[in-house]
Amino acid sequence: MNSAIRRSASKLQALAVGLFLFGALVRIVGFLQNASLNGDEAMLALSIGTRTFGQLLHPLDYGQVAPIPFLWAERLVTLAAGVSEHALRLLPLMAGIGLLWVVYSLADTLLGRVQALVALALSATSYPLMRYSVEVKSYIVDSLVSAVLIWIAVRTVENAEDRRWWASLATAGSVGVLVSTPAVLVCAGAVAGLAVAAMRRRRVYLLPAVALLGVLWGGIFTAAYFRWYAPNADASYMQEFWGENFLLPGTSGFLARFGSGLGELSCTLTCWRGVVDVWPMLLLLAAIGLAGLVRRRGLEYAIFLAGPIVAVFGASMLGRYPVATRLLLFSAPLFAILVAAGAVTVSIRLERSWPRIPARWILLLLLYPSLVLAVTLAFARPPDWGFHGTEVRPLADLFRQRSGGEPIYVFPRAVPQWVFHTTVWTAPDISRLAWVARIAGPGGPGFINGASRGTRTFGEGSDLVYSYAGVNELYGTSTGAQVRRGHLSSREPDLGWAESEAWRIRRAARPYIWIIIADYTHGPLDEGEILMNAVAAAGGVVVFDRATADAVLFRVRFPPALGD
Repeated sequence: MNSAIRRSASKLQALAVGLFLFGALVRIVGFLQNASLNGDEAMLALSIGTRTFGQLLHPLDYGQVAPIPFLWAERLVTLAAGVSEHALRLLPLMAGIGLLWVVYSLADTLLGRVQALVALALSATSYPLMRYSVEVKSYIVDSLVSAVLIWIAVRTVENAEDRRWWASLATAGSVGVLVSTPAVLVCAGAVAGLAVAAMRRRRVYLLPAVALLGVLWGGIFTAAYFRWYAPNADASYMQEFWGENFLLPGTSGFLARFGSGLGELSCTLTCWRGVVDVWPMLLLLAAIGLAGLVRRRGLEYAIFLAGPIVAVFGASMLGRYPVATRLLLFSAPLFAILVAAGAVTVSIRLERSWPRIPARWILLLLLYPSLVLAVTLAFARPPDWGFHGTEVRPLADLFRQRSGGEPIYVFPRAVPQWVFHTTVWTAPDISRLAWVARIAGPGGPGFINGASRGTRTFGEGSDLVYSYAGVNELYGTSTGAQVRRGHLSSREPDLGWAESEAWRIRRAARPYIWIIIADYTHGPLDEGEILMNAVAAAGGVVVFDRATADAVLFRVRFPPALGD
């Protein structure tokens, strides 16, 4: 019997190692693919690449918000390795790989080896967790901090008389709320779980220590928020941008938004929108897992895992935290463990009812779609999806090789990527970067997601020109169609926008001009096509074009008389 148990444990351990290595390999392959920075990455990277450590304490360009320790760590890497896609993505990659081990260890501590394997498999093959492991944003760090904090909280409950664990938890929480903004919600769940554990286990004398932790973590977060993050986080643009992602009770469409919010939570693990909605099944499995955890381990452990999720929805109902997949990514490791617990429970019960259906087949069926997706992303390399964003870098390289000093028009949604990928980072033109940040940031005439300004007139944006490396760069004005919760605020750009931009392009041509467009389609609206139709109506003829993922570069010729 003991020999059989050892063999079984050895197989499970080997499977865990295999899953960890697979998850790490997928992320490393995505990292090595070295995709161009997308718009969000580029906007953050432009601040990281140009600011000192002290300057990173001030509001970031383009309305971006990120934890100061994350920014400092990224800046430190770039000082050591230079400003590049690989350097900027190194920390997220390390966090994404480290997260896999922490999830497995936490699930094994709470539930056992089989549930830990399923949680590890869910995390290793989760598209959002894979994607943000190779993206210059702090979301994957949020996930790692969340899992580490709860793991330490669990160990603290199990070693409640050991002051070293309490000191470790106090330190981890204090660092965590600085490193990760949503960590304060995780800390709230940890405090609630610790309080319940103290009362259930008749250790009421620990409650003052628990309360002190809450005060410490809350105070650090509050100070950091108002000192560093509030100016951008509370800015009118950010509030407007995320407005539809708040779950405010009593507002129009609340129930629909709440249901969508639950879908966003499930989408942190697997997302097949437009194909099949799996989020009700994942929520059901998580609920079953939560109930089982209460029975097996106690209410405090259930609070550790579910408390932060409840907290984020509560914060959203108070208008303090928008619900979106990337902003819920911190909860993904906790949600994965709950889903794994429920999946194992269901599969075992089904096997008992139908012995011909092994439990492992049922678990494999749950994991199969995400497993296939992970393999595809790593080894089939889709040209326009997956780890690839808006591939502006190849077009920027092509322009440098072939433009011969001819001017270029930069579509507003392509501005951050274009500026990042055309900057010579060994000697960056700080004046250019600062000027572009002003005109393309929130409130600027060329903001990537600017609000409608009504009917446009010819000549608007005539001063949005910068001469860089002997080339006149024309920066586009905002289209007026803003992205909101996956859709646009308008089905058309502002009236006259395309014609006004075409007029600017025609005036700058000598007689050739290049046009770079990226991130130009949103549902039925193709702003790139609208602009190029206006260019054609103004007399422009496309003589060359090159397309990449979500980006295209044109060379256009106008009749000489129109350019003189």
